[in-house]
Amino acid sequence: MWCWKKKAPPLLPLPTRVEEPAPAKVNLTLHVTGRRADGYHLLDSLVVFADVGERVTAARSDLPATLSVAGPLCGGVPADGRNLILRAAALFEPLPEVAFTLWKAVPSSAGIGGGSSGRRRCPARGVAA
Repeated sequence: MWCWKKKAPPLLPLPTRVEEPAPAKVNLTLHVTGRRADGYHLLDSLVVFADVGERVTAARSDLPATLSVAGPLCGGVPADGRNLILRAAALFEPLPEVAFTLWKAVPSSAGIGGGSSGRRRCPARGVAA
C-alpha cells in the first residue's frame, strides 16, 4: 500500500512584538513546609490572581535579551541578570535577541508575585527571531 505525505502548510509569520499581562497574586493561605538545599523555602499555598498587575513586552532586537523597567513602581527593580525575566530568557538556547520591557505597577518584594508572574509570562518564544 502506498502512503502519500501531504505537504505541510507554510508557517505563519511570527509577530515582531508580544505583550503579556503579569497579574498580581493574592495568597489566600501560605504555609512554609521546609527549606530546600539552595536556601529557598518549600511552600504550600492557595492563590488567586488579581485584575491588576504588570505588563511584559518583548520585541525583536539586534542584541541578546535586554530589559528596561518603567512604571510608577519601577524604583529599585534590577534590569540586569538578577531580574527573573532575564533569568527565564537565559534558559532559551540560543539566547533570544529580544528587548523586554517591564511595566512595573506592583510593589517589589511585597509577596504578591510581580517578579514570578513576569517570569512565568516571559513572552520571548513568541517573537520572531
